[in-house]
Amino acid sequence: MPVSNVAKLLGISRQAVDKRRREGKLLAIPRGADYVYPACEFADDGVVPGLAEILGQFGLQRSWAALAFLVTPDDQLGGLLPLKALHRNDARLREPTLRLARAAAGDGFS
Repeated sequence: MPVSNVAKLLGISRQAVDKRRREGKLLAIPRGADYVYPACEFADDGVVPGLAEILGQFGLQRSWAALAFLVTPDDQLGGLLPLKALHRNDARLREPTLRLARAAAGDGFS
């Protein structure tokens, strides 16, 4: 999704979208000199709850790794995609999802 669509969806300026990207609050995939934003990171009312915490585990330079993590089912989440676990906004799924993100972003032993 281009930055203009994200700005419209979130009701903020393009500059505010860019700021959130630089702060690691939005997942952005480099495309040429610009960025695109995967539509899966958005809910009807904004950004998927808990996404910024997950992205914080991967850092700005590992956006592809973060995206791969979010869309890969995990047995520890009952076969759910981590992204779907976040969409559910269920406190019981939040910590296991964050723990899995730490492991995926780090050495795998977190």
